[in-house]
Amino acid sequence: MLVAVGSKNPVKIESVRLAYAALRPDGQRSVEGCEVDSSVPDQPLSEDETRLGARMRARRAREALGADHGVGLEGGLQELDGRWFNCGWVCVVDADGREGLGATIRMVVPQPVMDLVLAGHELGEACRRVLAAPDGAPGNGHFGLMTGNAVDRTRAYRDAVVAALAGLRHAAPR
Repeated sequence: MLVAVGSKNPVKIESVRLAYAALRPDGQRSVEGCEVDSSVPDQPLSEDETRLGARMRARRAREALGADHGVGLEGGLQELDGRWFNCGWVCVVDADGREGLGATIRMVVPQPVMDLVLAGHELGEACRRVLAAPDGAPGNGHFGLMTGNAVDRTRAYRDAVVAALAGLRHAAPR
Protein backbone atom coordinates (compact mmCIF):
# COMPACT_ATOMS: atom_id res chain seq x y z
CA MET A 1 0.00 0.00 0.00
CA LEU A 2 1.28 3.45 -0.92
CA VAL A 3 0.24 6.32 1.35
CA ALA A 4 0.86 9.83 -0.01
CA VAL A 5 1.17 12.68 2.48
CA GLY A 6 0.46 16.17 1.13
CA SER A 7 3.56 17.64 2.78
CA LYS A 8 7.31 17.14 3.03
CA ASN A 9 7.20 18.11 6.72
CA PRO A 10 8.96 15.30 8.64
CA VAL A 11 6.62 15.65 11.66
CA LYS A 12 3.55 15.16 9.48
CA ILE A 13 5.06 12.21 7.61
CA GLU A 14 6.06 10.53 10.88
CA SER A 15 2.59 11.12 12.32
CA VAL A 16 1.05 9.34 9.34
CA ARG A 17 3.56 6.48 9.56
CA LEU A 18 2.81 6.00 13.27
CA ALA A 19 -0.97 6.09 12.76
CA TYR A 20 -0.94 3.50 9.98
CA ALA A 21 1.40 1.29 12.03
CA ALA A 22 -0.98 1.50 15.00
CA LEU A 23 -4.06 0.51 12.98
CA ARG A 24 -2.40 -1.88 10.57
CA PRO A 25 0.61 -3.29 12.45
CA ASP A 26 1.16 -6.20 10.04
CA GLY A 27 0.41 -4.29 6.85
CA GLN A 28 3.10 -3.43 4.37
CA ARG A 29 3.02 0.21 3.44
CA SER A 30 5.19 2.95 2.09
CA VAL A 31 4.54 6.48 3.35
CA GLU A 32 5.84 9.25 1.07
CA GLY A 33 5.50 13.00 1.31
CA CYS A 34 5.03 15.34 -1.61
CA GLU A 35 4.54 19.08 -1.96
CA VAL A 36 1.04 20.03 -3.05
CA ASP A 37 -1.03 23.20 -3.01
CA SER A 38 -3.56 23.38 -0.19
CA SER A 39 -5.79 26.04 -1.84
CA VAL A 40 -5.82 27.97 1.46
CA PRO A 41 -3.58 30.70 2.93
CA ASP A 42 -0.31 29.64 4.56
CA GLN A 43 -1.92 30.42 7.91
CA PRO A 44 -5.58 29.37 7.83
CA LEU A 45 -7.70 31.52 10.13
CA SER A 46 -10.90 29.49 10.30
CA GLU A 47 -12.01 25.92 10.79
CA ASP A 48 -13.46 25.83 7.26
CA GLU A 49 -10.16 26.97 5.71
CA THR A 50 -8.21 24.44 7.76
CA ARG A 51 -10.48 21.52 6.80
CA LEU A 52 -10.41 22.57 3.14
CA GLY A 53 -6.62 22.69 3.24
CA ALA A 54 -6.45 19.15 4.65
CA ARG A 55 -8.94 17.85 2.08
CA MET A 56 -7.13 19.44 -0.89
CA ARG A 57 -3.73 18.20 0.31
CA ALA A 58 -5.10 14.65 0.66
CA ARG A 59 -6.69 14.59 -2.80
CA ARG A 60 -3.74 16.20 -4.57
CA ALA A 61 -1.15 14.00 -2.83
CA ARG A 62 -3.03 10.81 -3.73
CA GLU A 63 -3.29 11.93 -7.34
CA ALA A 64 0.33 13.15 -7.54
CA LEU A 65 1.77 9.81 -6.42
CA GLY A 66 -0.98 7.51 -7.72
CA ALA A 67 -1.31 6.27 -4.13
CA ASP A 68 -3.86 4.03 -2.48
CA HIS A 69 -4.47 6.68 0.17
CA GLY A 70 -3.82 10.40 0.29
CA VAL A 71 -3.41 12.14 3.64
CA GLY A 72 -3.67 15.87 4.18
CA LEU A 73 -2.74 17.51 7.48
CA GLU A 74 -3.45 21.20 7.92
CA GLY A 75 -2.95 23.31 11.02
CA GLY A 76 -5.03 26.40 11.50
CA LEU A 77 -6.51 28.85 13.94
CA GLN A 78 -10.11 29.35 14.93
CA GLU A 79 -11.68 32.12 16.98
CA LEU A 80 -14.15 30.85 19.57
CA ASP A 81 -15.80 33.01 22.23
CA GLY A 82 -13.29 35.81 21.72
CA ARG A 83 -10.22 33.59 22.03
CA TRP A 84 -8.07 31.98 19.38
CA PHE A 85 -7.35 28.25 19.31
CA ASN A 86 -4.89 26.16 17.36
CA CYS A 87 -6.29 22.97 15.82
CA GLY A 88 -5.13 20.66 13.07
CA TRP A 89 -7.44 18.84 10.67
CA VAL A 90 -6.63 15.61 8.84
CA CYS A 91 -8.31 14.14 5.79
CA VAL A 92 -7.62 10.67 4.38
CA VAL A 93 -8.97 9.80 0.93
CA ASP A 94 -8.89 6.52 -0.94
CA ALA A 95 -8.91 5.74 -4.66
CA ASP A 96 -12.73 5.42 -4.59
CA GLY A 97 -13.12 9.00 -3.34
CA ARG A 98 -14.21 8.02 0.17
CA GLU A 99 -12.78 10.16 2.94
CA GLY A 100 -12.29 10.20 6.65
CA LEU A 101 -11.78 13.30 8.78
CA GLY A 102 -10.07 13.73 12.12
CA ALA A 103 -8.84 16.62 14.23
CA THR A 104 -6.22 17.33 16.84
CA ILE A 105 -7.03 18.74 20.23
CA ARG A 106 -7.70 22.48 20.35
CA MET A 107 -5.38 24.61 22.41
CA VAL A 108 -5.65 28.29 23.22
CA VAL A 109 -3.13 30.61 21.58
CA PRO A 110 -1.81 33.30 23.97
CA GLN A 111 -2.72 36.83 22.89
CA PRO A 112 0.92 37.97 22.37
CA VAL A 113 1.37 35.07 19.90
CA MET A 114 -1.94 35.87 18.21
CA ASP A 115 -0.98 39.55 17.88
CA LEU A 116 2.03 38.49 15.78
CA VAL A 117 -0.09 36.09 13.71
CA LEU A 118 -2.64 38.80 12.98
CA ALA A 119 0.26 41.08 11.99
CA GLY A 120 1.19 38.58 9.27
CA HIS A 121 3.45 35.97 10.90
CA GLU A 122 2.74 32.26 10.73
CA LEU A 123 1.98 30.53 14.03
CA GLY A 124 5.35 28.74 14.16
CA GLU A 125 7.31 31.96 13.82
CA ALA A 126 5.11 33.75 16.36
CA CYS A 127 5.60 30.88 18.84
CA ARG A 128 9.36 30.96 18.33
CA ARG A 129 9.36 34.67 19.16
CA VAL A 130 7.08 34.54 22.20
CA LEU A 131 7.20 31.00 23.61
CA ALA A 132 10.69 29.75 22.70
CA ALA A 133 12.50 27.61 25.23
CA PRO A 134 15.20 29.37 27.29
CA ASP A 135 17.90 28.00 24.97
CA GLY A 136 16.09 29.53 21.99
CA ALA A 137 14.99 26.17 20.60
CA PRO A 138 11.50 26.26 19.06
CA GLY A 139 10.43 23.08 20.89
CA ASN A 140 7.71 20.85 19.54
CA GLY A 141 5.47 23.44 17.97
CA HIS A 142 2.68 25.33 19.69
CA PHE A 143 1.34 22.24 21.46
CA GLY A 144 4.77 21.27 22.77
CA LEU A 145 5.69 24.76 23.89
CA MET A 146 2.37 25.24 25.67
CA THR A 147 2.47 21.88 27.48
CA GLY A 148 6.16 21.41 28.18
CA ASN A 149 6.08 18.67 25.52
CA ALA A 150 3.39 16.65 27.31
CA VAL A 151 1.64 16.87 23.93
CA ASP A 152 3.78 17.40 20.86
CA ARG A 153 2.90 17.90 17.21
CA THR A 154 3.74 14.33 16.21
CA ARG A 155 1.48 12.81 18.87
CA ALA A 156 -1.35 15.27 18.24
CA TYR A 157 -1.32 14.66 14.48
CA ARG A 158 -0.88 10.89 14.90
CA ASP A 159 -4.10 10.74 16.92
CA ALA A 160 -5.92 12.88 14.35
CA VAL A 161 -4.76 10.56 11.53
CA VAL A 162 -6.04 7.57 13.53
CA ALA A 163 -9.42 9.32 13.87
CA ALA A 164 -9.51 10.05 10.13
CA LEU A 165 -8.62 6.45 9.29
CA ALA A 166 -11.38 5.22 11.57
CA GLY A 167 -13.81 7.43 9.69
CA LEU A 168 -12.53 6.17 6.35
CA ARG A 169 -12.84 2.56 7.51
CA HIS A 170 -16.54 3.11 8.18
CA ALA A 171 -17.31 5.52 5.32
CA ALA A 172 -20.07 4.56 2.92
CA PRO A 173 -18.96 3.57 -0.58
CA ARG A 174 -19.32 6.26 -3.22
